[in-house]
Amino acid sequence: MATVDAATGIVTPTNRRGAVTLRALSLSGLTDTLRLTLLSPPASVAAISGGGQTGTAGRSLATPLVVEVTAADGLPAAGTTVAFAATGAGSISPSSAVTDANGRASASITLGAQLGEQGFTATVTGLVPVAVVQHAVAGAPASIVAASADTVRGVAGRALVAPLVVHVRDEFGLPVAAATVSWSVSGSGGTLAAATSITSAAGAASVGFTFGNTAGASIVTAAIGERSTTIVLFATHDSPGQLTIVSGDAQQAPASTALAPLVVRLADQHGNPVSGASVAWSRTAGSGSLSGTSSTTGSDGQASVIYMTGSQAGPDRVIASTAGFEAAFTAMTQAGAPSVLQPIAGNGQSVVAGTTIPVRMKARVTDADGNGVVSIVDVTVTAPGGATQTASGIATDTAGYVLVPLALLERPRVAGTYSAVVKLQASPTTQVAFTLTVTPAPPAAITILMAPASATSGALLSPQPSLQLVDSLGNASPTAAVTISANATGGGTLAGTTTSVTDTTGRAAFSDLLLRGSGTATIAFHATGLAGIARDVVIAEAPPPPQPVLTAERAGAGQVRISQFHGAVGGLGVIVRDSANMPVAGVAVHFTLAGDGSHGTFSGSSFELTGATDSTGTALFADWRPPSAPGTYVATAQARVNAIAIGAPITFTAVRSTWTYTLSASPASPIAGGTAEVAAALVDGAGVPVAAAGRTIAWTSNASLGAATSATDTSGVARVTV
Repeated sequence: MATVDAATGIVTPTNRRGAVTLRALSLSGLTDTLRLTLLSPPASVAAISGGGQTGTAGRSLATPLVVEVTAADGLPAAGTTVAFAATGAGSISPSSAVTDANGRASASITLGAQLGEQGFTATVTGLVPVAVVQHAVAGAPASIVAASADTVRGVAGRALVAPLVVHVRDEFGLPVAAATVSWSVSGSGGTLAAATSITSAAGAASVGFTFGNTAGASIVTAAIGERSTTIVLFATHDSPGQLTIVSGDAQQAPASTALAPLVVRLADQHGNPVSGASVAWSRTAGSGSLSGTSSTTGSDGQASVIYMTGSQAGPDRVIASTAGFEAAFTAMTQAGAPSVLQPIAGNGQSVVAGTTIPVRMKARVTDADGNGVVSIVDVTVTAPGGATQTASGIATDTAGYVLVPLALLERPRVAGTYSAVVKLQASPTTQVAFTLTVTPAPPAAITILMAPASATSGALLSPQPSLQLVDSLGNASPTAAVTISANATGGGTLAGTTTSVTDTTGRAAFSDLLLRGSGTATIAFHATGLAGIARDVVIAEAPPPPQPVLTAERAGAGQVRISQFHGAVGGLGVIVRDSANMPVAGVAVHFTLAGDGSHGTFSGSSFELTGATDSTGTALFADWRPPSAPGTYVATAQARVNAIAIGAPITFTAVRSTWTYTLSASPASPIAGGTAEVAAALVDGAGVPVAAAGRTIAWTSNASLGAATSATDTSGVARVTV
């Protein structure tokens, strides 16, 4: 394993490793021994694991770099110092390490804050270093920023020339590729080309954007996870597309009066205001003047001018023009103040009732010089008898003429004298009156002025019949010498003088007519060529015999309690007795439920029911079914004999409540480990026990239960052992 130079004592190892013992002997006889362990020198170093990893830039790799040093004899070289180093942006720790018994040493690698390949080496003195390459990728997105300008400008309704761009970076500012960016828009609106986009290798994501039709600011938000950034986009108006009137059109004013401003609005095709445009103004009719020949649109797209009316009454016209568009204003220069109202046509006419007036009533309003003045008038028409109709706020035409509305005097139906008064609304004392005479048409029918509705057999009618001739519209027709005849049919015969002749007012009266018989007689009146008329007269009969004195009282309780699980109410009704307190059979009893359905039904279908008392004088409900919801419900009963009510209505109530239960234990305070019986007793909403058997109660407890469920007994109580 080794050789020793006897002269120098130098030990020279061979290529074999092991332990040797050296002995030294002096000439004087002294001796000593030395034991040496011989190792093979390191011959090579190699990476075992931890190379070629991919990790997040700026972060430690998951697997440490492990190298192995091998001796010349091919065995691990323990105790060898290995130096670790980074050749680029990263770091490795520790910077050196000693190989273990297996000839291995390791170090942890932290990638540098840059993307791509990063190199690291392990070096043993005298040997060729081993090099490994790691790959650094970006970490999770930590920021998103807009690459575009803070405010992007464009034209309403048009697409941006260049897309919107944002950059996504990790915590070290490195671009994050293949990340999904979500886009949204708010404000004046607009359309994104996509809801999401993917970042490029440079961490950039982009999307196209089209402005909405409304000028103004829109905000586009780009978001990734909880991080976002915004880009403000401002849409300006498009080129002029329309010129519209805002206000000032169709004005009226006296001569030499400044009108309210004439205002136009210039807008693009989408309605956005166009500012800074010059609008030209010109008068094309009338004698007035403009405050200027041009004006400039403001931020609201509006431009205005003042127009002063001239001295000439009549129509005026002003044109606003710009960018090939025009808007025309009209105005009316009025005459002087209205002061005269005069009739023009239609006064003093006469027409037959129901026919059209030949000439419409017409008036004119003028100023003091006779010029027609546009004015507002009120018209009141008074019919025979004093009934009036009024039409207010009627405008004259431009020449001051006004017609009485046809609706007030079209085909007047009532005979007599009509008056129509036209008043100047601004000066009611300035007025003009028209008259119209309406005459009755020839007689067409007979009408009854007075006649009895009943009579006693054999006695003169009271009052005696009085009749009037009328035209087809019901107007009294003053036609004399018309004979009217009377006859009777039905339950009696007519006696006395049965004809009468009309006087000059068209009236005829009878004086000695009477009826004999019983029942209802119909007296008919007729004349040649005219529509007749008839009147039913009841001939008096003997009064009916007096009814017995009866009383009605409640049969059964006035109120019952039912639960949500009960369907019908029974056993309630009315008993009728006579003055001797004896039951009376066959008396009609009318039962009614309140609310037309909100208080239930009888026999499941009706809200009303009429029954009759039986031999005990009793009439009962027929299966009253109140609604299933908790509440108080009402039914009434009224007994009647020959439609005459017996006493006041009798009221019944049914109170429906929801069941619940009360708990008790026996004993009330059991000892630990002992048993107790727990009882659940059903009660209604008023706390009254409910004796309902067979209801299943489910039990839960933090103690041990004898059963999960139990059923109520006939007393409505369920029990369980705990």
